[in-house]
Amino acid sequence: MGLSRIESTERSPFFGSQNFKTGTEYVLPSDFPADLKNGFKKHEYIVKDPESKIEIDPNLSRWRNAPAKLLYYKGDSVLNPDTGIKEYEYPRGRRLEIGSEEELEEVMDSAEEAWSDAAIDITFDAIDRLDRLKQKGPRTIKFLELGFGMGFAADRAMLRLVHKATESSMGNQKVGEYRFVELNQSVYYGALRWMADWEKMLEGMGIRNNITITPYPGEAGEVTRSLMRRNQEEGKKRKFDIILSDTCPIIPDQRGLNDFLYLDQIKYLLESDGMAILYPYIPQDLVKPEQIPQIENEQWRAIHENFSHYQKYDIQVSPPKDYKYLHQTVGGIEVPVRALSLYVCSGPKFDVFPSSGAVK
Repeated sequence: MGLSRIESTERSPFFGSQNFKTGTEYVLPSDFPADLKNGFKKHEYIVKDPESKIEIDPNLSRWRNAPAKLLYYKGDSVLNPDTGIKEYEYPRGRRLEIGSEEELEEVMDSAEEAWSDAAIDITFDAIDRLDRLKQKGPRTIKFLELGFGMGFAADRAMLRLVHKATESSMGNQKVGEYRFVELNQSVYYGALRWMADWEKMLEGMGIRNNITITPYPGEAGEVTRSLMRRNQEEGKKRKFDIILSDTCPIIPDQRGLNDFLYLDQIKYLLESDGMAILYPYIPQDLVKPEQIPQIENEQWRAIHENFSHYQKYDIQVSPPKDYKYLHQTVGGIEVPVRALSLYVCSGPKFDVFPSSGAVK
């Protein structure tokens, strides 16, 4: 079975339903589904942080408990506001929104799937090239995603791992690990349903033991800190080949910086030839114009302090006309964002391992 054959089937929504109902809403469950509880208990791996702030920080607690909903929309065309000529089309899709009706935030949209696919393909291809150059044979790819979202990167990573398991000569050897961190409770439960779907498919293909999926419920910074501490204090060597950070800002001041906050921890979880994927988009209608240069400087400072190399890619996207997050106001007119930047950082700068007290 090749990758093209898997991709030919339409991806299911991340909460596990196979039905696509255009123009409807799906409200994610607020409680853990009782019928799945026992089945997931053996898979759930909770990292407990002794300095966890989730219970006491109102922002973290609010985000964890906020309701989430998935909106479906029809495909349409976007016209140039000046000429009326069609600029591009976008297909039917889905959008994830989190929060109460008064504080509803757009979190992710099908338009960003192209970014996720590119992030996975660029880094997985790079790992393959490195292994060929080093003549060390294919490795077990260990992938960590911070922020599950709608599962776009997760699906793409699993497709690549399935392709590796079915097309390679690795036999029964473990070919990959996919681990994810998710703070929002509703999205996390939806991700567990996604995990169950994938595990059933892996079982059916006879490669269940070749690929593992592990969920980490919690906040990205706390989970990475706990994993780093575990490596340090317990002598564990759990390192990742790829870490993707595509989280949602918990507070407005984090916009544009939320995926750069924990690079000083992420680098210690990477293999020496590992890579970190970052989402540097700054929603210009949600931050003050004078803040943008400062945010960009902070992004570059964080990269250069923690990594020796970086590569920037621009990924074309086609956002729906009502997806405000990927629109910017130019001259009083809302203009769609047609390209999203993608940063791939490599060469982690391993300084003296930070002590427990020095960890942020």
